[in-house]
Amino acid sequence: MEISKKQLKYRGKITALAGTGSTLTFCTTHDEGLETALYRIDVDALTLAESPLRGGRALAVGAKSALVAAATGTQLVELASGALSAHGAAVEEAPSALAALSNERFAIATGKTLRIVDGTKKAKELQSFTLPDAIKVLAATPAGDWFVAGDEAGSVTVFTCEEADDYSLSEQSKLHDGAITALAFDPDELRFASAGSDGRLLLTHARGALEPEDRGGRNGHDSPITCILFGTEDRFYTGAADGTLKAWSGSGKGRPSSISAGVGESVALALVERGGQPHLAQACSDQSLRLFALEDEGKLGARKLLLEDGYHWADAELAATEPQRREAALRFLASTNDEASISTLAQRASDDADHALKVLAVKLLAETGNPRTGPHLEALLQAYEPALRLVALDGLRSLEGESALRPLRVALALNADELGLAVVEALAGLAVRDDQALTLLEETLDNKRRLVRFAALNALTTVLGPGPEPELRALSASQADVRWRALVNAYERKLLDEPRIQAALRRHGEDEHADVRHVA
Repeated sequence: MEISKKQLKYRGKITALAGTGSTLTFCTTHDEGLETALYRIDVDALTLAESPLRGGRALAVGAKSALVAAATGTQLVELASGALSAHGAAVEEAPSALAALSNERFAIATGKTLRIVDGTKKAKELQSFTLPDAIKVLAATPAGDWFVAGDEAGSVTVFTCEEADDYSLSEQSKLHDGAITALAFDPDELRFASAGSDGRLLLTHARGALEPEDRGGRNGHDSPITCILFGTEDRFYTGAADGTLKAWSGSGKGRPSSISAGVGESVALALVERGGQPHLAQACSDQSLRLFALEDEGKLGARKLLLEDGYHWADAELAATEPQRREAALRFLASTNDEASISTLAQRASDDADHALKVLAVKLLAETGNPRTGPHLEALLQAYEPALRLVALDGLRSLEGESALRPLRVALALNADELGLAVVEALAGLAVRDDQALTLLEETLDNKRRLVRFAALNALTTVLGPGPEPELRALSASQADVRWRALVNAYERKLLDEPRIQAALRRHGEDEHADVRHVA
């Protein structure tokens, strides 16, 4: 039976998409600036491969090679394996758009600058142009001898190398009121489709003066078009944030066919083969990928496949009854180490039915080292299970530093035996070299939990050495049982002949508590 829905462990917002045979290649960015990857999905086998990449922003696929734009510059892509290799030096400003050109060249747009570079690892700059406004989109003919650049002011600039080895500016004109949002070249005619923030869809011949034809008219999308793709059978497709896909005839001005069932908010479109049949792949703003069958004459058919990201995969696995599957999901979330994953880990530490997995969730939270885990770990100090509270304390101390006293104060304030004992043990190690830790250890003599108070007294004895100082400090405690225990300790440690202990005995012979007076 054909699978219609699958979760795969990719992450980040999809920014660019390309199809080659049965493989979808795409890149993503992460809102928190974390590393994602260049991903490749075989839509027949439903397998995922990835090559680490931080902040993939654009993708251009040529005849023999491909280029991906990332946060620090561009990298070459080996199409068969997806392997990445350096393409020139790192840059401070990430490229905004790419296009594959003729003779293994690429166009790279960064701000107002447009560079033509070779497709080798050296990325030799062959030409450079500066446009009046920042470039938003690039598109090239299949042969790469013509390409267009759309900018934030609504102008389109045409370049060609038809009559020379180098590219030259052929024409420039303002076609849209507002930024260009999408461009695509017709593979059969020397014309391009353009869309802008003004909501218009235009078809314009690239040679000579730019005289656009309003192709959208009243049949356009309800929001600006974000992607345009020319297909086969004289069709081109558009997507927008309005949750519809439209198929337009390349010739004539007939109404487009439109579908909305199973459609998401479009980010990018690509053609891909599944089961030997052509499909339209839609990358969506919710990080999903959706495949729609292309029927006779390139008409849009029903959605055949929904691919969802790693967060959806984790949600599905966490709902499973098998602990092993839930554990795998927890470990995946910890590896992503972002705000959404950390929140889910913290929730599972409270909600999972398996105690061991609750403990694992807390440990994984702590091991991320992410500052965002702090509030979650602090909240878990009040978990029902003592083991969770202890692991949370260890994690909080690891996060803030082993010498930090704030986590210890927070834990002491909760008046739980196991937390208090763990804090006393930690303070005993710190107090030898930290006066503030010693002061906090003394303050713990007044803790509401008896086991904790007595543990603090024993720790003071270890820290302060063989003299009477531990007992003398404990005799100032507000808790009568601590004062009583201090006097007993003085007796057991043979300190009764010490002058200061003698004075303390006389003083506490009039203690307000009968048990203390009795032992004194």
